[in-house]
Amino acid sequence: MKQPFVPVTIALVAGILTGWLVPLQPIPLLILSVAVCLVTAFAFPQSRPLRITALFLAGSAACTFQSQPISPYDVRIHFDETPRLVKLRGVIRSDSHERIFSTEGVTRIKSLIWLDAKEVQTKGVWQPLSGKLVASLPVALPADFNPGTEVELTGVLQLPRGAPAPGLFNYREHLKYRGVHRVLRTESVADWKVITPSARPGLLKFVDWGRKTLAQGLPVEDENLHLMWAMALGWNTGLTGEVSEPFMRSGTMHIFAVSGLHIALIAAGLVAVLRLLTISRQRCAWIAIPLLWFYTGATGWQPSAIRSAIMATVMIAGWALPRPADVLNSLFTSAFIILLWDPLQLFQASFQLSFLVVLALVSVSPVLEQLREDWLARDPLIPEAHEPRWRKRVRFIVKGCTAGFIISTASWLGSLPLIAAYFHMITPGSLFANLIVVPLSDFCLGCCAASLLVTSWFPALGELLNHSAWFWMECMVRVSLWFAHRPGSFSYVAPITLTQAAGFYGALLGLVLWFRRPEWRGKTLALLITLCASLGLGDRWLASRENRLTVLNVGGGDALLVDLPGTRNDLLVDCGDDRAVEFLT
Repeated sequence: MKQPFVPVTIALVAGILTGWLVPLQPIPLLILSVAVCLVTAFAFPQSRPLRITALFLAGSAACTFQSQPISPYDVRIHFDETPRLVKLRGVIRSDSHERIFSTEGVTRIKSLIWLDAKEVQTKGVWQPLSGKLVASLPVALPADFNPGTEVELTGVLQLPRGAPAPGLFNYREHLKYRGVHRVLRTESVADWKVITPSARPGLLKFVDWGRKTLAQGLPVEDENLHLMWAMALGWNTGLTGEVSEPFMRSGTMHIFAVSGLHIALIAAGLVAVLRLLTISRQRCAWIAIPLLWFYTGATGWQPSAIRSAIMATVMIAGWALPRPADVLNSLFTSAFIILLWDPLQLFQASFQLSFLVVLALVSVSPVLEQLREDWLARDPLIPEAHEPRWRKRVRFIVKGCTAGFIISTASWLGSLPLIAAYFHMITPGSLFANLIVVPLSDFCLGCCAASLLVTSWFPALGELLNHSAWFWMECMVRVSLWFAHRPGSFSYVAPITLTQAAGFYGALLGLVLWFRRPEWRGKTLALLITLCASLGLGDRWLASRENRLTVLNVGGGDALLVDLPGTRNDLLVDCGDDRAVEFLT
C-alpha cells in the first residue's frame, strides 16, 4: 500500500471521537483494547479488520484516560465547582507566559504559569493531589521561579471562566482540551513560596541569550524587535492586541507561530548547508533532526512546533533512507504519532488548522495547478519547434506568478471554516497579503537565524544582520497594515456550526475528487448534492425553531441581545459604556 498510515490514522481518529462523545469506564476499555491488540498480533497478524478495530479501541481508551479522572486524588474529585481558598504545592511545568494589556493608557501584566499539583492542605494536614493547573498572577513572576521548581501557593481554586455569550471565546473548553480543569488565582508574589529551587533550564537560557543577541546593535527595544523575538524564539509576550490586530485582519498572523513555515525553512537551510559541504544523506539526517528538535525545545515546546518537527523528522528520515516521498502519508504518520501520545490535541484549533491546511495543500494545489496547465496548454496541432517564443515566455511568467497564489488559495480554502468558527472572521485579503508577507518573513527569519550563529564570533556582522531583520520586519508590518485597511480585506462573520463546516469540507473534497477521479464524477456529484442539501436543511430547521436571549454583564449596565429566528428582527439593548462596546462588538 502506498499510503499505509491513512486508514490507520482515520481509525485512531474515529476511536478518539467515540471515546470523547461516549465516555466509558477506562479500566474495562483498556483491558478490552489490550486483549484485541494481543489477539491481532499473535492469532491473526494478517487480519486488516482486526488491526483497524484494535486502533479504534486504542484511540477510545487513550481519549478516555486523558479526559476522565482516574486517580482518587484528582483535582476534579477532590474539589467541586465552588471557588475555594486553598493552599497547595506543585511543580512548575513551563516558563511563565506573560500577557500585556493596555487599556486607556494603563498597561497591565498578567502571568500564567502551568503547574503539576502534588499536595493540598486540608484542615492543617497535607494530602495528595493530582492534576494540571494554571495559576495566574497580576504581576510578572520573579526570575527564581523556574520550570522544575517546587512551590507552595495560596489562592482561589475555581473553574476556568466559560464563554460570556454563545459564540465568544470559551476559556474553559480551551483548557479542557489541554487536560486542565481548574485555575488558581493568586493576588501577589507573596502568595508564592519556593520549596525546592531549580536552576534555569539550558533551553530557556538559550532563549534569554537569543533575545540579547538579536537586540545587539539596535538603538531601542521597540515593537519590531519584540516581533522578531516572537517569530524567531517563540516569545509571545510582545504580541499584544494592538500589535497583532493588523496581522490578524490581513490573515498573516500565522507567521508568528513557530510552526511548519519556520521548521520547513530551518530544515531546508540545514540540509542545503550540509549537502553543500558534501555530507551524505544519512549524516545530514543525523545532524539536522537533533538540531530541529533543539530549536523546537528552545522555542518552548509549542504544540504547533512539535507537530511540524515530527513531520519534518518523518520527511527527512524518508529522504535519507532513501525511500520515495509521499507527503500525504507523512502527514498522516505525524498525526498518528501525535494523537497516540496526546489524543486531546484532535480538539485543539492549532492542530486542526495545521493538518487541514497541509491536507489542502496536498489535495487542492494539484487541482489548481492542473487547471492552470489546461488553460496554458499549447495547441497540439502546432509543433513545439514552431511555437512563437513570446508564448513560451508568457507561459513561463504566468507559471511563476501563479505558483504562490495557488499555494495561498489552497491554504485559505483549507483554513476558511476554522478561521470563521474560532475567530469569527474571514480574510480574503490574505490571498494576496501572504504572497508578500511570507517571503519577507523568510528573509527576516533567515537574518535572525544567521545572527544567532555568527554574533558570538563576528559581532559586526551580527549587528548588520539584526538591522536587516529589523528592516524586513518593518516591511512586514507596513504591508500588513496596508492590507488590513483595504475595503473587503477582512470581515467579521457569525460563528459557523459544525454541520456548515462539514458541508464546506465535503464540497471541497467533492471538487477534488471530481477533477482527480473522473470515473467517480457521477457518484461524487450525487453525494455532494445530498450532503450539502441535508446539512443546509438541517441547519435551517434548527434555526427556525430557536429563540435566544443573551444577557451580558458589561460596564455601565447589562446588555440584552434578542436573537429571533431568521436573520432579521434582532434587538440589542444597552451595549454598556464605550469600553464594553469596543470589546464586545
